[in-house]
Amino acid sequence: MILRTDYKRSISIVLIVVWLLSLTIALLPSHVSAAGATYYIDSANGNDSNSGTSTSSPWQSLAKVNATTFQPGDQILFKAGGIWNGQLWPKGSGSAGLPIVIDQYGTGSKPIINGGGLTFSQTIANSTTAYNTGTVFLRNQQYWEINNLEVTNFNASVDNSSNANALFAGIFFVIDANESDSVFNHIYIENCYIHDVNGYKNAGAKENGGIIGTIVGTYTTSQATVSRFNDVHIVGNTIRKVDRVAIRTAAHKTYTNDNSFGTTATYTYGAWNTGFYIANNTMTDIGGDGIILRDTDGAVVEYNVATSFGTRVASSNAIAAIWVTVAKNSVFQYNEAYGGPVSNQDGCAYDFDYYLQNTTYQYNYSHDNPMGYMLLMGGNTNDVMRYNISQNDGLIFRHFASNETNPASMYNNVFYYDGQVNKISADTTVKSGYNFYNNIFYNTSPTNTTNWNSNIGSLGYSNNLFYEASGIHSASEPADAFKITADPQFQNPGGAGIGLASVSAYQLQTGSPAIGAGKLISNNGGKDFFGNPVSSTTVPSIGIYEGTGVGAANPTSFTATDDSFVRDGSYAGMNQSGTTSAVVEVKADASSYSREGYFKFNFGAYTGSVSNAIITLTPTATGAAGIQNRVELVSDNTWTEGAITWNNKPASSTVLGNYTIVAGTPIQINVTSEVQAAMASGKKISIRVYCTTPAASTNLVTYASSENSNASLRPALSITP
Repeated sequence: MILRTDYKRSISIVLIVVWLLSLTIALLPSHVSAAGATYYIDSANGNDSNSGTSTSSPWQSLAKVNATTFQPGDQILFKAGGIWNGQLWPKGSGSAGLPIVIDQYGTGSKPIINGGGLTFSQTIANSTTAYNTGTVFLRNQQYWEINNLEVTNFNASVDNSSNANALFAGIFFVIDANESDSVFNHIYIENCYIHDVNGYKNAGAKENGGIIGTIVGTYTTSQATVSRFNDVHIVGNTIRKVDRVAIRTAAHKTYTNDNSFGTTATYTYGAWNTGFYIANNTMTDIGGDGIILRDTDGAVVEYNVATSFGTRVASSNAIAAIWVTVAKNSVFQYNEAYGGPVSNQDGCAYDFDYYLQNTTYQYNYSHDNPMGYMLLMGGNTNDVMRYNISQNDGLIFRHFASNETNPASMYNNVFYYDGQVNKISADTTVKSGYNFYNNIFYNTSPTNTTNWNSNIGSLGYSNNLFYEASGIHSASEPADAFKITADPQFQNPGGAGIGLASVSAYQLQTGSPAIGAGKLISNNGGKDFFGNPVSSTTVPSIGIYEGTGVGAANPTSFTATDDSFVRDGSYAGMNQSGTTSAVVEVKADASSYSREGYFKFNFGAYTGSVSNAIITLTPTATGAAGIQNRVELVSDNTWTEGAITWNNKPASSTVLGNYTIVAGTPIQINVTSEVQAAMASGKKISIRVYCTTPAASTNLVTYASSENSNASLRPALSITP
């Protein structure tokens, strides 16, 4: 009997334990039991008849992936080093906390999704209207993360096309409002490499390029929700050689009249896209614009770099590197733009475009943009531009297109320019609603005073510093009761180059007249360009620096060790007296008459740190006005001036700058990052200089060589510790 009783007791205990376990499981959050599956795709060794759920049994094709409706928490992993041709369009949506993730597995290069130059298109629901999509595509899907893919879609037959139907994209995500009137959440695109996506180059919807997000369909007042995006992150991507835009997000393509968005019923119904974060993207060789943001509320765009933008659009097209339109509460900060187009309707680094509310550009850097630093389209409410730096931009402001609705606040910026070749503004008509406080205007020209036209000269000014290297101030210089005209004593004026860190050149030296000489600004952002606190009660300094002052920079200079030019055609095998010629010639012309310059610097004796590095070349003569030269990095430093010819010249790669050449006015090429890299690999750097102006017999430029009799004109590399 004792044995029987113990047995019953044991059964009871087991039943109680089972019941408690079942109760615990029932009380757990529902997603715990749906953590998601992982699918593996191997282009070389996979098979679509496999389960796909292990590395030993992977799928193979995009078709298999595209035919699958994935569930929240699923992962779709492509094998590193693999190549897939066609469009990737997996189906399904994730959920809050359980996104569907596309990524890579294994080691090696990013998996490649190659569109193969094909046009992928979709039709708007209940409509005959079609739109082109991308190599990687999402439609009315949410909670997706796309990571670590290499994406391309190049069609040689439409390269640099003027055909408005030649639209291609790398990654394209869309809401069809005719299909669903919902808020679509959580689209993250991170660490992808998108390149060689070509197509239509001119004006229009601009919905072709690297990463495109848009909304199609028609809004009606009967909709319960206005379809829109929320929580979109585009972070850490590299985008190279795409047309027309690197990143364009959130535009309502046919959803509303673009120019009335925000002022009509769509704004009342809350159609703003929210939660947009675009950061740490690198964009180069972009046919048109770098980043276009629109139809958003509260977007943040930061730490992006756009270079060599506007390379393949007609000169009549309006573009900018990083800009916003039809939006509110936007913040653009810590971005860099350089190497913009030489001739364009716009072509600036940044743009306060139309239909904006509460837009702030702060802590941004623009340099070497021939068409200028900023567009000011006007008609907006509360535009703020503070603690930005413009160095060697062709124009400071491309337009003052319209009066501001509420006065725009432009304060604590630095504008460094050569008054002989640069202007403050291209506009000549007077506008209103712009206040300039605590800015530094620094003109380096020893002969030409700043060109202040009636437009910008008549706006609101207070506590600005106007420095003229010539000592001559224009009669049209703005009236400013508290102006300063002394040298601001920058640490290293003109010494900023590539990278935000190089802007330390515009810190103020101890004893600068700009320190503590500014106007108190309310809601001033709380910090300067370098992170120093800016008081809300104490008078600030003028410019982008709020510290107590720094010491002057003492650069070390190195004259070129090798410099020469090469000549094509019948001279292609000949050295052009590289060891004796006093000049280096650069020219685009018919065969046998074209020349390209090469310069090499050896800084093997330098042992300090490198905070800034500048190459200075001095043009001694030009054949015509407005000649454009481009400078590129040469990675092979084995060439010598006595042996280099057109036939054996080393190749060049990274664009270091585009310059309008004026005889006697040096050009300065920032090579800080290149010299920093070379400190650990030979301490040598070479550059190539060539002409981008169309071939003509008059576009010859001569630069002083290291053999020039005037030592002050010789090519030099200056390194600042």
